[in-house]
Amino acid sequence: MTLRKKLFSITVVVVAILTALCVLASRHFLLKNATRLEHKYVADALERVGSVLSAEQTSLDRSAVDWAQWDDTYAFVEDGNPAYRESNLPGVVAKDLALHAIFMVHRSGRIAFGRMVDDTYTNDAPADRFAAAWLRPGSALLGGSDVTWHAAGLLVLDAVPMLVVSRPILTSRNEGPGRGWVVMGRRLGSDQLRVMAQQSGTAFSLLPVGAMARYPLDGGMISRLLQSETPEVHDALPDKIYGFRCIRDIGGQAGFLLTIEYPRDLYQQAQTNVRFIALWFLLVGVSLLAFTLWILEKFVLIPLAANLNRVRDGV
Repeated sequence: MTLRKKLFSITVVVVAILTALCVLASRHFLLKNATRLEHKYVADALERVGSVLSAEQTSLDRSAVDWAQWDDTYAFVEDGNPAYRESNLPGVVAKDLALHAIFMVHRSGRIAFGRMVDDTYTNDAPADRFAAAWLRPGSALLGGSDVTWHAAGLLVLDAVPMLVVSRPILTSRNEGPGRGWVVMGRRLGSDQLRVMAQQSGTAFSLLPVGAMARYPLDGGMISRLLQSETPEVHDALPDKIYGFRCIRDIGGQAGFLLTIEYPRDLYQQAQTNVRFIALWFLLVGVSLLAFTLWILEKFVLIPLAANLNRVRDGV
C-alpha cells in the first residue's frame, strides 16, 4: 500500500469515528433530556389531578360534616321526625351540592333516609343496590362512630366511579355517642370529569383496574401499580407517553387506574433535532476530510514526492 493510500485511509477512519461519536453523544443527551422532561411533565400532571380529586373529596366531606354534626339530624335518625324530613330533605340531593346520593343510617343498620339521583339531578335512581352493597353494619362506610372516625374514597357504581364520604351522626357540639352515619356520594361521570380536567389543566381517565388491558403495560409495571400508589410512566412507544397511578377504593383494594396520555411532541422534536445535527456533523466531517486530504496532498505528499525524485536522480 502506498503512502498516499495509508494517509487517506487513516484520515477517513479518524474523521468517521469523530463524526460518529459526536452524533451519538448529541443523540444521547438530547433524547435523554427530552424523555426526562416528559417524565416530569407527566408526573406533575398526575399530581395535579390527584390534588383536584383530593379537593373534590374535601368538598364532599364538608357537606357531610354539615349534615352529620347537627342536633336536628341527631334527633331525626333516632325518631324519624317527619317535620325534619319535610323541611330539610326533599331538595338536599340537588345540583347546587353536586350530590347524587345521600343516606342517613341508624347505628342499628336501619336506613332512616336514602335517596339517589341520576346525572341530571332530577330523576331518582334505585338506591337498593347501593345500600345492599355498601351500607351493611361493619362495612367500610359504617365502620366507626366516635368523633374522630370518618371514611372517604371511591367505589364503582354502574361502571361509573363515585366519590363517597361517611361521617358519624353527632350533636352540633361534635359530641357523641354516635347515633349513625351520614353517607354522601358524588358520581364522577363524564361531565364532572371534564370539569375536573379543566381545574387540573390535564385531560385524564379514571377507570376500574380491569381496564388496564387497554393500555401498553408490561407485567412488572402492573404488579408495581397494584402494590402501591406510586405513579408509573410508560414511554416505550415513540408517539405517546402514558402516566398511570393506581387509586384504592373505599375498601382499601386497588380499584381505579388514573391515566394520562400525551403525544410525544417533545421527544419527536428532539429526534428531528438529532437528524439535523447528524446531517450537520456529516457535512462538517466530509468538509474536514476533504480539507485534510488537500493539505496532505499539497504540503506533504507532493513536496515529498519531488524530494524523493531529486534524491533518486542524484543517486
